[in-house]
Amino acid sequence: MEPGSFFQKEIDAELKYVQSFQVHGAHFVEIGFSFPTDPRNSMRRARVSSNLIYPGAKPGDSVKISFLMGNVSLITPAE
Repeated sequence: MEPGSFFQKEIDAELKYVQSFQVHGAHFVEIGFSFPTDPRNSMRRARVSSNLIYPGAKPGDSVKISFLMGNVSLITPAE
């Protein structure tokens, strides 16, 4: 994602890592992902509330990641 992209944007990506965790009973998911334009073997990371990612997400899935003001706002399977 380009620096200074503050508007809503949806980008294709591949999940590399998916790990669920809890903090004081709240459910979250940490993901590692890469965009098609990223260098080979690179990985970006994000932590999101579990309601922002579809159930059953796993490494290797092709996804669409929505960003709002530079933050992940939704992760859906690619069609």
